[in-house]
Amino acid sequence: MRGLFFGLALALAGCGRVGFGDRAPGSDATPGAEATPDAPPCTVDCVLGDSMADFAAVQNQNGWFYGSWDASTDGDGVYEYATDFHDLSNIDGLWRVPDWVPDEMDPRFSWCYIAPWGGHPDASPRQLPIRRWVSPVAGPARVTASHAKSDTSGGDGTRALVMLDGAVLWDHTVAGDDGVGATVTVDIALGVGSTLDYMLDPLGDDGRDTSNHGMTIQRR
Repeated sequence: MRGLFFGLALALAGCGRVGFGDRAPGSDATPGAEATPDAPPCTVDCVLGDSMADFAAVQNQNGWFYGSWDASTDGDGVYEYATDFHDLSNIDGLWRVPDWVPDEMDPRFSWCYIAPWGGHPDASPRQLPIRRWVSPVAGPARVTASHAKSDTSGGDGTRALVMLDGAVLWDHTVAGDDGVGATVTVDIALGVGSTLDYMLDPLGDDGRDTSNHGMTIQRR
């Protein structure tokens, strides 16, 4: 199984929407999960998934899951997509750690969250938010991912990693004042149950790390 080693730094329109079968949210069910189409076949350039348009308050809507990697408590320091993805909870419209409270002095507080437009990681404890999309179809596709700072007032920047079944497709870092960032398109081959993870890393510090990030998946 492929993993990412993290040391001092992360070593790292219209056609019918394809349907999604019933899958329980979380790492135990998503990799390799089966899905049954309930709409006309998705043809070339059809959008299979859009992280902003599909953003929801429940897990597994249109194949999207919202979680995090608790790197601080991961003994081997390796992100394994099948076991290290932990579900977040929807709290007031944002996906946060399940026991989150708004008091920054409370140990249950975390900066880690996912919003429709992006999110924020936490450096201490090291909690990295992950948008996950699980494919209901097999065949050629392309993923388009973007990454930029939202809060451009400073900080040491953030790092984005897009992974397909644990293998890195895109590894991109933006500076603390980079509100433009970058967008990339990568051709991929999907299988039913293929898992795309978009992880946001705080680098050394999480101050002012609010970042715009997202991805779309299309047939090709």
